[in-house]
Amino acid sequence: KEGDILISILGIANSGKSFIINKIANANLESTEKPFETLIPKSFIVLKDGVMFQIVEIPSSFQSEFLWIPRISDFNIFVLDITQPIEIQQEYMNILKEKGINFFVLKNYKSEIFEFENEKIKIEEILSKIWSLSNKIRVFTKPPNKEVESKAIILDKDAKVIDAIEEINENLVSKVRFVKVIRKNEIKKVGLNFKLEDGDIIEIKFSI
Repeated sequence: KEGDILISILGIANSGKSFIINKIANANLESTEKPFETLIPKSFIVLKDGVMFQIVEIPSSFQSEFLWIPRISDFNIFVLDITQPIEIQQEYMNILKEKGINFFVLKNYKSEIFEFENEKIKIEEILSKIWSLSNKIRVFTKPPNKEVESKAIILDKDAKVIDAIEEINENLVSKVRFVKVIRKNEIKKVGLNFKLEDGDIIEIKFSI
């Protein structure tokens, strides 16, 4: 597992998994009409809005040796191809559920519009939708006199400043001189127990 959020993409052959991954990961997976073209899982990393997403395409053969990946994933997405027999796809979904693998269903109409959780979306929006379900927050660090880092620290909701510092290096907590939080263009000097919100920027000064 790499990154902050691990997502497994599942579905039957030619359901559109490769097309979807190409769109959201800027990848170059070949989409063919040949069934079971993907023989082993393929992994891609995407940095979006400060979050490192790892996206894994699971082979349509649903081999047991690969199902440990969706079991450890933060989110699983089953691509339901509306143009193929629904009954067959439902059987596979039932098998996955019996094996303890839960997932969200992404309906693929083979057009520009998809359906996720009963909401029509463009596929480029799927990572934002997943993030909104993650129950996590992004906190960006800003070294003194430097630009804000593009990669965020990912924390649980209700996290405090001390949690962010411990995520960086727990040995630095005792060396904190002061912390500034930038929130909606407002700068606050805060303590270690200050509650953080999604999108906060923190600037920390340490004692040498």
